[in-house]
Amino acid sequence: MDFYRPPALQGALDALGSVNRALRAWKFYPQGHPTRKTSIQQAHAAMLHLLDGNNLSLNSGRTDFSFPDGEALKDTTRMSSSLSYELFIRRVQKITFLKDLHQEDLLDLLRLLTIPPDAVQKAGGMDKLMVEHGIQTIWVNEFDLFIIHGRRRDVELRGKIPQGLDEIENGPGQENIIDTEPAVELVNEFNPVNELQLLLGRLTATVDEDAYLLIVRQAIACSDSLKIRHELAALIPLVELLTDHANDPGRGESLRECARFGLEQLAMGDEFLAFLLDRMEQADSLSHEAALAILTAAGPVAVNLTVEKMGATDNLAVRKALSTLLVGIGVPAVPAII
Repeated sequence: MDFYRPPALQGALDALGSVNRALRAWKFYPQGHPTRKTSIQQAHAAMLHLLDGNNLSLNSGRTDFSFPDGEALKDTTRMSSSLSYELFIRRVQKITFLKDLHQEDLLDLLRLLTIPPDAVQKAGGMDKLMVEHGIQTIWVNEFDLFIIHGRRRDVELRGKIPQGLDEIENGPGQENIIDTEPAVELVNEFNPVNELQLLLGRLTATVDEDAYLLIVRQAIACSDSLKIRHELAALIPLVELLTDHANDPGRGESLRECARFGLEQLAMGDEFLAFLLDRMEQADSLSHEAALAILTAAGPVAVNLTVEKMGATDNLAVRKALSTLLVGIGVPAVPAII
């Protein structure tokens, strides 16, 4: 059986990574937040570009996606790897995206991936849930297109289709596919520095997934207030802490994913990234691990800023440190360097 192989491996990793970012946004933000809408739209557009009129089948493993012939899609950024892991722990070993991928189908898949794995199994598994929801253009645990098209016809005859994006986001109340999440507490606008310090302590002590997610949300909201005030140095301890948590296998994959998503949110905005790069010459700059984590989370924007900083500084130690960071980022940094 012949399978479609995208012409550029990095393009496949980028598209799958965008799907994982949408999944994180859906987990992280409450109903109606604009990031949820834009992230799923971007992920859908990226996947359609990747498919380019073809059906794409992938194995989903604990560490990486792979093509049906076994060739692994090695991802140094871990973005697509995290998506593969989310599928794997829900007993999805194969996934096929059809060439006419519907945005509603992709969204519903991500909503299903927000459900804990044990709850998915109690409900009958991903296969059963996806059929019940009317997903037609994504199929799991099956590569045979003849079988897939037969099952698709059955789903079409039932007339059931997933809810649309606007229907979910603009509808009354929280979407019913997941448990209602607690509301995010308001940030203390009068003293966000002290507020952030309190949140850092709570993050350090928390191992409950729901509580950790809530606190990270509060910390990001607090960080946004500090960015507006240009009090950027106060964010450095949060970057260090989230990096430690993201790299700590003892915290469990869900908490680590939440920490990585927090780093992505912190990395938004050129001003903060430029501030961090400028501090490379100071003794209280970010650790190498934290700098690598947030630059990787920021993607091409951070790579370009790092290359510009290398060209602008005469400090050989800083240039060496920046060069080491670019090596750590890996393949995504190559175009900017060239």
